[in-house]
Amino acid sequence: KIKILEKNRKKQEIKKNIIKEFNSYSNLFSEKIKKTTTFFTQYLHNYKKQRKLKQILLQQKEEKQSAFFIEAKEWIKISGLIATVFIVGTFSLRAPGFIAQYEEYLNPIAFAEQQNSLSNLLQKTENPFKNIESLPVAGIKNIAQNITTNAFLTITPPDKRIIIPKIAKNIPILDVDPINLENGRFSDFEADIQKILKKGVVHYPGTAEPGQNGNLFITGHSSYYPWDNGKYKDVFAALHNLKEGDEYYIFDKGKKYKYVITTRKIVSPYDVSVLDQDYTKKTSTLMTCTPVGTAKNRLILQSELVEVGY
Repeated sequence: KIKILEKNRKKQEIKKNIIKEFNSYSNLFSEKIKKTTTFFTQYLHNYKKQRKLKQILLQQKEEKQSAFFIEAKEWIKISGLIATVFIVGTFSLRAPGFIAQYEEYLNPIAFAEQQNSLSNLLQKTENPFKNIESLPVAGIKNIAQNITTNAFLTITPPDKRIIIPKIAKNIPILDVDPINLENGRFSDFEADIQKILKKGVVHYPGTAEPGQNGNLFITGHSSYYPWDNGKYKDVFAALHNLKEGDEYYIFDKGKKYKYVITTRKIVSPYDVSVLDQDYTKKTSTLMTCTPVGTAKNRLILQSELVEVGY
């Protein structure tokens, strides 16, 4: 009986230990489950919080981008308007010069008529009396009866003038009073030149006269303000169409001087070497602003005198 009781006691202890151990594992498992549940709950909460924050940041970014693009579109519109005004304004300022430069293509019939007119003016007419030495009055009368009046139809222009057949230009050359230049009043001298350029092209003071040794320097506008009332504000725009070998004529005091272009170049507006005088040669220089519509640089055409006629 004692053995049976002892055996039952041991069974009860084993059972208690098993239950105790099970409860211990159960509590541990419950604690783990609780911690895991708390972790995942916290993680899910943080995830939702971060996701919401990301959504807020993304929305703010999209709003900023939207605002940026809206502002950029406005700036593009404003810039486009400014660019359009600039282009239209620039073209308006340059248009007369461009038209003058490409007149040969824009109005070919009128251009050809002008060229023919200048060719007729420049056509050399023989003087019927050049080989007659000395004759009595009666003799001259008899010879004159056999001479047609066509011999006297070519008349030299009375003023100083430049004729450029290739670009169909016939332009008066005007002198400017050098007093302001000599006294160092350069602004006043520039104003004098601009005033004279309304009436033709300018023979720069201090440079050679036609036919003289030295450098005959002539300058004219390639373009100017459209509202200016001058007739010659783009008269030298077509100089851009000339090249080496082309010729032009200068009339002065009943004589005709033929010049041939030897050099074509572009220089800075501050390059005054183009005014240099080489008194061993008879040369001429034509100058105008380039590109047409700007005063950025100067187009220079240097020429040599090849013929003098009457």
